[in-house]
Amino acid sequence: VECIGVDCLYQVRPPPMASSLPLLLGLVFQPASAVVDLDLTFSSPPGRNNFSNNGIKWRYPDSSSISSANASEYYTAYHPQALKNWLNDPNGPMFFGGSYHLFFQYNPESYYWGDMHWYHMISTDLMHWKHLPVALAPDKSYDCGGIFSGSATIVNGIPVLTYSVPCQKAVASAIPADMSDKELQQWRKPDYNPIAAPPTTMKNYRDPSEGFLGSDGMWRMVTVCDGGPCMFKSKDFIHWSYAGRFWKTLPHECPDLFPMPENKDVWLFKLSVVGRDWWVLGKLDERNGLTTTDNFTRITADFTKNNQLLDMGRFYASKTFFDAPNNRRVLFGWVNYHCAGTDWSGVQTFPRVVSIEKNSNPNWITTYPIPEISNLHANTSFDEKDLSLRPGTFMTFANVGSQIDIVARFNLNKGKFMKFGLRVFADPDASRANSLQIDIRINEGGAATLQGHPINIYESDEAMELRVLVDRSLAESFVQGGRHAFTNPFCALEPQDMDRMGVEAYNDGVAGVDFDITIHQMQTANVMPTH
Repeated sequence: VECIGVDCLYQVRPPPMASSLPLLLGLVFQPASAVVDLDLTFSSPPGRNNFSNNGIKWRYPDSSSISSANASEYYTAYHPQALKNWLNDPNGPMFFGGSYHLFFQYNPESYYWGDMHWYHMISTDLMHWKHLPVALAPDKSYDCGGIFSGSATIVNGIPVLTYSVPCQKAVASAIPADMSDKELQQWRKPDYNPIAAPPTTMKNYRDPSEGFLGSDGMWRMVTVCDGGPCMFKSKDFIHWSYAGRFWKTLPHECPDLFPMPENKDVWLFKLSVVGRDWWVLGKLDERNGLTTTDNFTRITADFTKNNQLLDMGRFYASKTFFDAPNNRRVLFGWVNYHCAGTDWSGVQTFPRVVSIEKNSNPNWITTYPIPEISNLHANTSFDEKDLSLRPGTFMTFANVGSQIDIVARFNLNKGKFMKFGLRVFADPDASRANSLQIDIRINEGGAATLQGHPINIYESDEAMELRVLVDRSLAESFVQGGRHAFTNPFCALEPQDMDRMGVEAYNDGVAGVDFDITIHQMQTANVMPTH
């Protein structure tokens, strides 16, 4: 867990593990001279095998130093989030009836985790979201006191939500109460619920994936199970049969399984494991029979290997959906943070397209902001070419604010140590240490890192492209067209200065660096809270 300038209410949410396993928790504060108030609490919500789903809270700075008016500056301008209170896993994204729907885990009572419901938002462009009434609440006995994660599937022209519950004994469903309502504001739980249950000996069972049809006409879904995700099959999406373990892996959450739109013979299998979202590419071989699981053969490294992460930063429990009008797979991920003085916790990432990497590596994927983001560009503050930075120098692009889209392209000096990047949230009245540094390093042998995490660099790479979406209290960074991503929350010490903040490009390597940079200021797409 790393919190820099953030009041982090961090629910440590890896999958359940045996209570005998140690939990290593590293706390990193920056700058070291700051006064930090640290409060650790440990609790076990229902259905978590007594694993410490920990509430961890620390404040930097003391929230009393930030007024509510200034704290409102942290609310994002173009990322999906609730108007207030806690959110976590994105659930059931879908395109239906000309609109995009996004649901996510939500606590209607507090900005701490608890009392899980499904929040509901709708959009026509994946950027301007309308807030709708809570879609699902724990109002049935089989809900076990909460609505946990799940998915959405279009079944015979009807959207069906499938969700799990805290006691981990069932998967249930919900369908629109009124199909004539284009916004699908009301949902009902059919009398035939619950629709699926695990074998009686299984302790871990939740997070159903989106369903998909096999060539045999049977529906499939993958869920969390003991020892690895398992597959269920159904002829009608109402009566589900346990088909068996689909993959053996570490304790996990939030499985996702889908064919890549550009090559439907290649499937992406995603799991949330050890606090990160990992992916594997492979082939899916269907097997006949309700009680026989299909076979997945990987063509890349396994989970937790080869740095196959959807995002290397604060990103978890992601969910995708097929955006049929654009023939693409779109990804949302949960970013968990809380800024001092606010009444909300967490946002969803800006929607990203998941693709097989073009030209360079057919066994790698990219995740990159949907191209429609250009419709939010308000104006171009800087568009500079052929700039140069000598070793140990930096260049400031002032007064661009903290609601921007940056694309920088740094030429590579192969065979020399390079350390360069961008500083964002650069307050003109504060120390440079209080900005957020997006750091790239490349050693003499060509090994590269982003924010200290390894990234792929190829012989054909002549330059390093760094794109950063900055949004009030958050930065999403992408290198090489989305080959790697890193999400950083950042709650500035002086939020009242948000609109005066700048960007710095720096060079701390041993040789000069030539670069181009474009900075677009962004429109506000979100409905802003009025409380």
